[in-house]
Amino acid sequence: MQIGVIAVASIAGLVACASPERAPPASGRASPPPTLTATPPPTVAVSSTAAQRSRAFLQRQIDAALRRDRAALVDTFSDDAIVLVPLASEPGEVTHFGIGDGFHGMKTTKASIATLIAGGSADAVWFYADVATENEFVDHAGIRNTVAQTTRVVELVSAAHGWRAVAASFTEARGPQPSGANPEIAGATDSDGTLAMLATDGAVASMAPDGLLVGPEAGQLATGPAAARTAITAWRLESLTRIPRPREIRTSSWGFVQGHLDQPRPDRLVNRLAFQLFCVPRRDGSWQVVLAQYLAK
Repeated sequence: MQIGVIAVASIAGLVACASPERAPPASGRASPPPTLTATPPPTVAVSSTAAQRSRAFLQRQIDAALRRDRAALVDTFSDDAIVLVPLASEPGEVTHFGIGDGFHGMKTTKASIATLIAGGSADAVWFYADVATENEFVDHAGIRNTVAQTTRVVELVSAAHGWRAVAASFTEARGPQPSGANPEIAGATDSDGTLAMLATDGAVASMAPDGLLVGPEAGQLATGPAAARTAITAWRLESLTRIPRPREIRTSSWGFVQGHLDQPRPDRLVNRLAFQLFCVPRRDGSWQVVLAQYLAK
C-alpha cells in the first residue's frame, strides 16, 4: 500500500492500491509480453504528429471521465498499466481529472487541455499535459462552491497495446515532503535493471536532446540534458535514493521504469517521491530518456 498523496492504481481493473487484494475484472485483452532485446530505434515522429495523437488520446480520457464512463476510461489503459494517482478510496475515482473528484462530494464538471508537450515514434507517444478543471462541492452550510484546479498528466501510450497507456500519472504539482513508509512499487522487478539504474543521476546524463524533465512543483519543466542538469540542482532534487526494486519494462522500441525515491533532509526527516522514466533505445543499444518525471508523495 502506498502511503501519502500518491497511490498506485493497477489498471488490471483500475484497482487502487488502497484495496490491492481486489481481483481485477476480466477484460478480454491480453497484453503482449515485453521483450528485452533493443533494436535500432524507429524514426521519431514529427512533433506535431505526436502532439495530435497525444491530444486526441487525452481528450478521449477526459470525455470518458466527465461522462463518468468508467469502462471507457479503463479501456484507455493496458491491462498491466500502473498509474501514479492521488490516494483514492474507490478505483473509479483515480483518474477523474479533478484531484478531489469523488472525495467529500466534490465533482469535476469541466476539464480542458491547457498545456501539452509530446514526442513519439511509430511505436509510441509520450506526453506531459496540464488539464484545467472546474470542480463543484457543497459545503457544510449547503452552499454550492466551484474551485479551479490543474491536474498534471504524464503518459506513455503504446501502439502494440492498441494505443493504450502502459504507464501514467495524474497528479497535482506540489513540493516533496516527509510522509510515512515508502515501500516498493506494485509489480516491482529487478533492482539492477538497465533503466532502473537511470532513476537518479543517470536520468539527466542519458537525457535525449529533446528529452523533457518534469519536477514535482508547478512550472518545473526543462528540455534537453544541459537544462535538465541545471534544473536538478535548482529544484533541489539531488541526493535521491531509489527504493531498491522499481518496476521496469523494456520492449524493442520503448521502455519505462517507475518507482519510489527517498530524499534525506538536514532535519533528519526524509522526503518521499515517486518517479517514472520513459526511454527509447539508441542505435548502439544504449537507452536515452525522452521523459523523466519526479513527483511528491
